[in-house]
Amino acid sequence: MLPLIQNYFSKTIRYNISPWVLFIVYFSCNIPEANAQWFNANTNKSTEVYLLPSVKSDVLTIVDSAQFLLVFDMEHKDKFIKVWDIESDQKGYALIEDITINNLLEAENIIKNIHSTHANHDSAFIYIRNTTIDSMMVQLGKDTVNLAPDEMKNITLDEGEYLYWAIQKETIPDYGYIYIPDSSDLMLQVGQEFNENKMLEMELDLMDLKDDPEFTMYKRSFLDTVQVSKRINIQNTKSGYDRIQMTGGSKSVDADLLNDDMKKDAWVNVKPMDKPLDTYYDFKRYIQLKYNVAIGMDYMFLGQHSSYVKSGSPNAASGIYRFFGTWEPVNTKDTQGGLIFKIENRHSLTPTAPRHLGYESGSALSTASFKDMGWGLTNLYWRQSFKNNKYGFVLGIMDPGDFIDLFPLLNPYKCFLSEAFFNNPAMAIPNQGIGGAFLAKDLIKNTYVAGGFHDANGEPTNFISNSFKSFAKGEYLYWIELGWNTHTPFLNGENIHVTYWYQDARTDSEGNLISNESQGICFSASTSIHKTTLFSRLAYSQGDGALMRYMVMAGCSYNIVKDDQIGIGVDLGAPVDPEIDESQLGIELYYNMQLTEHVNISPDVQVYINPVYNQEKSAVAIFSFRLRYAL
Repeated sequence: MLPLIQNYFSKTIRYNISPWVLFIVYFSCNIPEANAQWFNANTNKSTEVYLLPSVKSDVLTIVDSAQFLLVFDMEHKDKFIKVWDIESDQKGYALIEDITINNLLEAENIIKNIHSTHANHDSAFIYIRNTTIDSMMVQLGKDTVNLAPDEMKNITLDEGEYLYWAIQKETIPDYGYIYIPDSSDLMLQVGQEFNENKMLEMELDLMDLKDDPEFTMYKRSFLDTVQVSKRINIQNTKSGYDRIQMTGGSKSVDADLLNDDMKKDAWVNVKPMDKPLDTYYDFKRYIQLKYNVAIGMDYMFLGQHSSYVKSGSPNAASGIYRFFGTWEPVNTKDTQGGLIFKIENRHSLTPTAPRHLGYESGSALSTASFKDMGWGLTNLYWRQSFKNNKYGFVLGIMDPGDFIDLFPLLNPYKCFLSEAFFNNPAMAIPNQGIGGAFLAKDLIKNTYVAGGFHDANGEPTNFISNSFKSFAKGEYLYWIELGWNTHTPFLNGENIHVTYWYQDARTDSEGNLISNESQGICFSASTSIHKTTLFSRLAYSQGDGALMRYMVMAGCSYNIVKDDQIGIGVDLGAPVDPEIDESQLGIELYYNMQLTEHVNISPDVQVYINPVYNQEKSAVAIFSFRLRYAL
C-alpha cells in the first residue's frame, strides 16, 4: 500500500501540489516511526533528498552543505537513510555518505495527572497556542494544526495517549506523548528555548484551564466541531495589540496603537508592498509578548488652501512624524501599570503653517493643529489601574487633551481638523507638560468621576528638567468631571458628562501677566449607533485663559463603506476678546478614506460664516488634503 501512495505522491509533485501538503500527508503515513529514534545530523556537502531510496526518484529538495536536518537511523535502504529537512519541510531519503549523525533527539513525554475539569462535555477541548514569533506546525494524534505567530486554535480529542510533534523551521523539533483526560479543557502552549548547544528547541507546556482567568474568552472562540478557530487578535490585528488597555481619548497613544494595528478593509491591497512588513509586525508581536512593549509610528501630511487671507500666501502645508508606545511591566488580573511615551517632530513645509492659516483668514479659530515646533517629548507618563479598570490614574508628561472633556471624534489626524473639534476652545487646555489625572467608576452604577491637574505653562519642546522647572512655578489647570458611561474603556468619550475647570493666572518668565484667573463649564453628550456616531457639546468660560467665551458644537460621522468615514460638524462661538461682540459660525465636512492597509487620505472643507476678525469677507472657505501613513 505504501509504495502505491508514494507513487501517487511522485505524480502529484509534478503537478505542483504544495510540498507542505505533501509533507503532512506523507508524515501522517509514517507515524509509527516516532516510536524509534531520530538524530540531529548535518550534511557533508550539498545533498539531494529523494522521495524514494533511489537516485532515479523525484528530488524533493536540495540541502546545502553543513545544514541541520534530522535522521531516522533505524531505516536504511541500501546506501540511503531516511532524513527530514525542517527548513523545506520535506521528508525523504539521502545518501548515507552525505550525512554526519550527531546527537539523539530525545522524546518528551507529557503525562500529567489532570482530572476532569468540566463534566458538561464528553470529549477533551485542547487549545494549542504558538507563543513564538514564527509559524509552526503541531501534530497531535491525527490532527495537524498550522499556527501563525501567537495564534491559537482548538481541537477536540477523546481520552487517551497521543503522539505529538512540534515543528518549526530552523529549530530542533519536539516530539513525544501527551495523555489527554476526558472532559477536560487544556492549553498546550508551544514555545522556544535555547539549549546548551545554542540551538533552539521547542518547549511545550500543558496546563489545566479550569482556574485560568481567560478561560471564558477561550471558550467563546470554540466551535463545537473538530474544525479549528482563530483568536480575535489574529483575525483583526497585525501585531496582537487587541489587548491594549485604552486609558485616553481617541488621539491618545493607546488608541493609536490599537486602531493602527487593526486589519483594514482598504480600497487597494498592495501585497508586494505589505509583505515585507510581516517581519516588522512579527517583531512587534514578539516584543509585546516577551517584554510587554508595544510600539507604533506614523507620518502625516496636511496641505491647505484658503479662499482669502489678510496677507501672505493662501497656501499652507505641514508634516508630523511620531514614534510612540507603551511598556506594561505590571499586568495582573486586577492591576495594570505601564509607561506611555511619544516623541514627535512637527515641521512646516511653507512660510505659513496650517496652524496659523485660519487666523490669517480672519477666523477666531485655527483650521488645524499642524504647526512648526520641531522635536518634542509629548508623552512620558505612568498609567496605573486597579480593580479591572474601576480605578486608575496617570502621572507624568502628558497631553491634558487626551483626558479632559473627551468625545469619540476628537482626533485631528483622522476626523475633524478645526480647532472647534480638537480639544475645546472654550476651555484653557495647556500644551503638553507635567500633570496627572484620575478616574473612579461605578461608585454609583454606570457613573464615573474624573479629574486632574496640569502645568498651565506646559511646552512639549522643553527638556524634562525644564518641564519640572515650569511645573514648580505653581501655575496650574485643575479640572473635575462627572459623567454617565456604560462602557468600560477609561474615558473613551462616548458618554454624557459635565466638566468644570479652573486655571491660575499665568505669567511669563519675567513675571508679566499672560492671562488672568479663568474658569468654565462644559457639557458633552455622544453615542454610537450601528455605524453612526453622534455628538453635541456646550461650553462657557469666564476670564481670558480660554480662546473662546462660549461654544456650541454638534455633528456626526458615518462609516459609509469599507473602513471609510464621512463626518460633518457645526459650531457657533464668540472669542474672549472684549472688543469683539460677534459670533462666528463654522461648518466642516471631511471624508476619511482607507486607501491601503497603511495609508489614509482625507479631503476636508471648512467654511466660516462671519469670521470675526475679517472685515472684508462674510465667509471664508479652507480646503484641505490630509494623508497619514501608519506602521
